[in-house]
Amino acid sequence: MAIKIYTKDASLFYSCVDGWGKKKYINIPIDPTDLLPLLNKYIGRIDKEIMKISGRVEVVIQNFADVKPFIEDYKIRYPSTFTSEEKIYQILEEAVIERRKENPHLVSEDYHIEVCSDWDNKIYVFSVISETFNQVTFQFKEICKV
Repeated sequence: MAIKIYTKDASLFYSCVDGWGKKKYINIPIDPTDLLPLLNKYIGRIDKEIMKISGRVEVVIQNFADVKPFIEDYKIRYPSTFTSEEKIYQILEEAVIERRKENPHLVSEDYHIEVCSDWDNKIYVFSVISETFNQVTFQFKEICKV
């Protein structure tokens, strides 16, 4: 369903495909002043949904001090391939934005990040503690071998 508003006329517009594959349209004229209370009521929710799929996300890792020793160790032993602190934050932010676009229900699932770029069998595991439209708080769970 869509709401169409032109300079003079406003209408609720609905399009569907019937059982035989033919498109059907329903256009219900409405008074534009009837729309204003609806738009005013839901404008905040609409803005939040738009921000969720288009805006940046601040990533907070609540117990990042638990991850730091691992990062420092891998930085010393594998300086060219370790996953840096900045990279972890960047990967988490990109993953949250992508999940929100693809399937918002998966945002709260665990996130896996490779410990080193040339290893695919050892990962950091992060879980979501809380989420707002512009901030997601994670908790480091463990390093896991896969």
